[in-house]
Amino acid sequence: MRHHPIPPVSEPMQYRAIGVVRGTYLPANPEQLTRGLIRTEDGTEIDAVVLGRVLTLMRRHLDLSKPHLWVAYPRYREEGQLHLQLVGVWEPSTLAATAIATESASEAAAPPSDALPEGDDYFSVRGELIYTRPEDGNIVVKIRQQPRPDGIRPTPFKLQL
Repeated sequence: MRHHPIPPVSEPMQYRAIGVVRGTYLPANPEQLTRGLIRTEDGTEIDAVVLGRVLTLMRRHLDLSKPHLWVAYPRYREEGQLHLQLVGVWEPSTLAATAIATESASEAAAPPSDALPEGDDYFSVRGELIYTRPEDGNIVVKIRQQPRPDGIRPTPFKLQL
């Protein structure tokens, strides 16, 4: 089992933008969970889309009325509009509960912790610094993505921090 939702940096010049954000997912349409928003504990609402296998996880194992620690890729759709692509949930204690329940009492281990050393709402952003303005705290980082197996090179994107 992995001990952290964000993998360690694999290369010195690795570009990436991934993180975790705690909040409640509110689907735009209860019948279709793919689009919605994350409402953080301080009331901030961030547009979000759900990617891939997370949909099955959400339908079968998560109580969407409660906050969760979501693993997400941050993006900017429009100028100044943060958008999250949800790729996972970090809750080893919840998601491993069925595995722990099936072990015999002599083999049972302590349930894994959901806490991260960095805390909630942590992002790892590594890229090319293309703009900085110290007086108002603006920083823009360009993130380049790996070429896809079909040879298509994704367009780099910028994150304003």
